[in-house]
Amino acid sequence: MEGSLPTRRDLERLAAWSDLHRADGLLRAELSRRLETLTDTTLLEHEAVHRLVLAPGRRLTMYQLADALLVSRSGATRLIDRLEERGWVTRRVAPHDRRVVRAELTREGAAAFARMGTVFAAAFDERFGGLLDDTDVAELRRVLAKLLAAR
Repeated sequence: MEGSLPTRRDLERLAAWSDLHRADGLLRAELSRRLETLTDTTLLEHEAVHRLVLAPGRRLTMYQLADALLVSRSGATRLIDRLEERGWVTRRVAPHDRRVVRAELTREGAAAFARMGTVFAAAFDERFGGLLDDTDVAELRRVLAKLLAAR
């Protein structure tokens, strides 16, 4: 594509990338709107709590959380500040290395996740999961795995 006019092949790939970006943005916007309206929670807060629910011991280091959420270390710190204010997480300093701080899900955080999980699941099914059959999901996962492996 560089230095010449784009080919049909180039245009198809750009259109696919654009569609992927648009689909992601629209889905995230709808999930955010529903979570904020019905649970007073942002999508990022939901994603952070979800990561903690799935984590061994329901705890992650700040580095692990930042990497999982694709946010900066300072962004993860501010996010955990908000979740800690709500009583959903506590910070724990690792006994073997005081430089390592873990965010740990509280009982209140688990209960909040159950409430927001219902809202998230309904919106997700309506806008994504319920629109795709098993073959669609398998194909999408295959293509996304190829893209993610190239990083």
